[in-house]
Amino acid sequence: NLQHLNDAIPQYCPLLGQRVVLGGLNTAALNGTRGTAVDFVFTEKDPEDGLYFTASARYTVRLDGPEGRLVKVRLANVEEEEDDWTGGAGGGGGGKTKGTGAGKKGRRRRK
Repeated sequence: NLQHLNDAIPQYCPLLGQRVVLGGLNTAALNGTRGTAVDFVFTEKDPEDGLYFTASARYTVRLDGPEGRLVKVRLANVEEEEDDWTGGAGGGGGGKTKGTGAGKKGRRRRK
């Protein structure tokens, strides 16, 4: 049902459609890169109950620049871009990611 999906978007993927900054990636050149979160997916379900593993969730981010490169990143590696243009690049905070560090299964959501 579309209404259920619309209601779930802010809960499970609050950065969808938002400007974001990447960080904590193994590919150091991407850390601090900015772009727009254009998609969100869960890639793995628990075979026992059919619920998605939060740890498997990924945002697809279209990076700034003429090429508009697309990269998939875990929730823990993306945060909302600061609106304050006078305050520098930002970098602290966080708090927007849920279900990180909770083991293999992570926190799960319902279908």
